Amino acid sequence: MIKEIKYFKINKHKFQSHSKTLIIAEAGSNHNQNIRFAKNLIDIAAKAKCDAIKFQLFKADTLIQKKQKGWKILNGLELNDKWIPILKKYANKKKLLFGVSPFDVESVKILKKYNIDFVKIASTEIQDITLIKECVKLKKPLIISSGASTMLDISLAIDLIRKTSTNFSLLHTISIYPPKINQLNLRMINSLNKTFGIPVGFSDHSISYIIPSIAVALGACIIEKHITFNKQAKGPDHKFSLNGKELTKMVQGIRETEDSFGSF
Repeated sequence: MIKEIKYFKINKHKFQSHSKTLIIAEAGSNHNQNIRFAKNLIDIAAKAKCDAIKFQLFKADTLIQKKQKGWKILNGLELNDKWIPILKKYANKKKLLFGVSPFDVESVKILKKYNIDFVKIASTEIQDITLIKECVKLKKPLIISSGASTMLDISLAIDLIRKTSTNFSLLHTISIYPPKINQLNLRMINSLNKTFGIPVGFSDHSISYIIPSIAVALGACIIEKHITFNKQAKGPDHKFSLNGKELTKMVQGIRETEDSFGSF
């Protein structure tokens, strides 16, 4: 059992005020439907000294009609839900928190069977009130991405969650894959924190491993970054994801940034 890692206290399942940034390796769908690759992503995250790893859980049929063009791609990215307890056990053994982003209510129902460490609501789902309500019922630390949303969307989601939970955070996100550096708008991190009074981090889809350190310097308490075992692998997210060496440099940069803060 992991007793404590950064912003989470697993024994209390509670966000904590802590000087260290919670670094989440976003495995997403880069497992390519191969459990060996999925475990390899966990190994990469652990070796780089991340704090957590996260996968995505969905069924193509619930997101898009089979006759539509994108169905075949999504179907090829599905995570086998039977892997969840296996991957969680493996991640926890490597001292990583294990999180999942569900994209539909049926996926949340599946997660109820497994004691995952945290839940992430993707930016594309921030308007899905039913999904948010079901995720809150899991009584796990909850992270929300803001990318595909307006300030009103964010406010409505936060107001809904606050009715039953105080254990959640928000990630500033630019929903472009990958965005240009001048599109990142990192000053939103501080703006969101001041507006909503909750922990705010940054989910970075850029190809840079330096930008997350800048986000931390600007107040991000959580960093989420896509990772891959091979940038040339088949799949939509591998190209803009960090490989093991880049991820290690990113983590080192964030920790050096934290160490440089000092006090006043």
